[in-house]
Amino acid sequence: MKPHPLPSAVTCPACAAELVGVLNMSGDEKPTAGDPTLCFTCRALLIYCGSPINSLRYPTSEEQRRFLANSDVQHAIAALAEAHRRGIFR
Repeated sequence: MKPHPLPSAVTCPACAAELVGVLNMSGDEKPTAGDPTLCFTCRALLIYCGSPINSLRYPTSEEQRRFLANSDVQHAIAALAEAHRRGIFR
């Protein structure tokens, strides 16, 4: 997993943090519409929309169930939680 910069910053719908990149939790490719990502500030599970440019949204109930059952997403959530615990992200 590697972060991909966004051409312009967006705001997290959960905590209003300015996000300048997204992670594709299912590989190293640039995320496409419908892919999950996490806010590094508040750890919210979000969906990359792509349109309007770089927008993020909350997952639907079905998307949330599907993504939270995915081992890549589970590992990303655990890694981000550990980074927060160690004080890497605040």
